[in-house]
Amino acid sequence: MLNLTKTESRALLVLGVALLISVVVQGLRPHRSDSRLFNYSLQDSLFKKYAADTLRALQIKEKTPPPEKPDVKIKPQKKTLALKSVNINTAGKSELERLPRIGPSTAKKIIALRREMSGFKKIDDLLKVKGIGPKTLDKIRPYLFLKEKGNAAK
Repeated sequence: MLNLTKTESRALLVLGVALLISVVVQGLRPHRSDSRLFNYSLQDSLFKKYAADTLRALQIKEKTPPPEKPDVKIKPQKKTLALKSVNINTAGKSELERLPRIGPSTAKKIIALRREMSGFKKIDDLLKVKGIGPKTLDKIRPYLFLKEKGNAAK
């Protein structure tokens, strides 16, 4: 049948005897379980209580009307400007702040540079202001014009 060596036969015999002994020992041992180890009645009751509280809270929340005013502060929008409405050589701080992407500090920087240069010669001079790059200049360019000594220039 099986071609086993003498050593392999003995090993199988020892394993079989060990298995037989373990089955007999398990069969003779009394089977008792300690029910206290698996008593989850306290956890079950707590779960039921919290589940009921949560369900009640959700039902109350659904019946509650939404608040009248949101708590979020809405940032006021800048007033829209007409095209070519801001002369960069004469505009004050408040006028400059109405331009898109220009805040109070950038408006101050524009005025300071304007004084330092004795007025802008061209609109592209605004690129010298820290905080104004090509993209910002492209956004504000439609609203700007330049007037020097009574002459209008773009």
